[in-house]
Amino acid sequence: MLPQTRSLGMTRQLGQAISLLKFSNQELASFIAFQEAINPYLSLQSAAIPPERPAETGAPWQTGSSTQGSVERIAGPAAGLHEHARREISLALKSTADLRIAEFFVEALEPTGWLGRSVEEIAADAQCDIAEAEAVLARIQRIDPPGLFARSLAECLRLQAEDAGTLTLQLSCVLENLPMLARGDIDALAELCGCSRKDVLAHFDTIRGLNPKPGTAFDTDAPRDAPPDLVVTEQGRAWEVELNRSTLPTLAVNEASGLSETDRRMFEAAHTVVRAVERRNYTTLMIATEVVRRQSAFLREGPAGLKPLSFRDIAEAVGVHESTVSRVTAGLRVAAPRGPLALRDFFSTALPTRSDDDPVSAAAVRARIAELIEAEDPLRPMTDSAIAAHFSDRGILVARRTVAKYRDAMKIAGSADRRRRAILRRK
Repeated sequence: MLPQTRSLGMTRQLGQAISLLKFSNQELASFIAFQEAINPYLSLQSAAIPPERPAETGAPWQTGSSTQGSVERIAGPAAGLHEHARREISLALKSTADLRIAEFFVEALEPTGWLGRSVEEIAADAQCDIAEAEAVLARIQRIDPPGLFARSLAECLRLQAEDAGTLTLQLSCVLENLPMLARGDIDALAELCGCSRKDVLAHFDTIRGLNPKPGTAFDTDAPRDAPPDLVVTEQGRAWEVELNRSTLPTLAVNEASGLSETDRRMFEAAHTVVRAVERRNYTTLMIATEVVRRQSAFLREGPAGLKPLSFRDIAEAVGVHESTVSRVTAGLRVAAPRGPLALRDFFSTALPTRSDDDPVSAAAVRARIAELIEAEDPLRPMTDSAIAAHFSDRGILVARRTVAKYRDAMKIAGSADRRRRAILRRK
């Protein structure tokens, strides 16, 4: 039995570490907040001072796009939370008596959005029956955002699941037993809730998408735009890559002794989470540094300087699997001197050339096509065949139909249309 238990434990740890590799800083911060909320042996430390952002000289020239919402800060005072709650409550309640009781709940609201006092204490202060206080609480728990006025993590998440219409009996059971989820007792939790291991993991994905501290959305100091995951700066002729620590709170394990069996497992789970986060950060930085090292010309010149680069190239260089490179680079954003980029923008397929010693990337060819068309005589525009011949003269084998495909992808009209527009502009 002992070897089997160890094998399952390693599988859980490895699975968690692998799952974190595909997280952006924003997603990782949410994961960290959730883990800290359900495990008493984890404590959250404030994010580091933001590194100085490189100046954006010139217009951004990213070849990919990504839209992300604002990052919600996990710690700090929630300026505006109480005002928001009062405004929403005034729309939800009409009775003067109910509004008076609700004010005591608002005063007990903590920056996280949770209640800092019990209903019994609030009822005593409001000089009302506990049943009356419970009835008011049930109504004000339905204001936006869902999860406000919760008395526990499980209740906070349940309110959000109810609002989203995703609360089922199985999910409710998982929420009632969050410590088992934190310890990684997936099989035992599945048996308790009458579902499969796969179902529990699916419920965990649902829970991970919820906000354990909805009150923090009202921190007026929170940035409006999602900051980058990585910051690239030029040091001399070399490039330095750093994690944007301003968006990454740090987890620490609280020391303890004389623990019960249950607490010991929670304590070990806390260490597992911290190691998984550290591994994610190390792997991300290692891969990003190698990518940037190979694409220094891209950073200085833009897409025209992009060299062919594949996941396999990076995987072989840093000693990881291709799938790891794919996971890490999937959603990360980079702040670079020329503007914001997706880390995937640094990769491009190679086009055939007459000499294998000097490969050319498809992205560089697309950029060159745009430059050629921009510089052409509007009344005598270059045809796709002429552009293909231009590359052929320089040893780059690009077919006419490939030029047309790249041109269409950049939403550039064909030569006939460009000439027709130029003539109309001259009239």
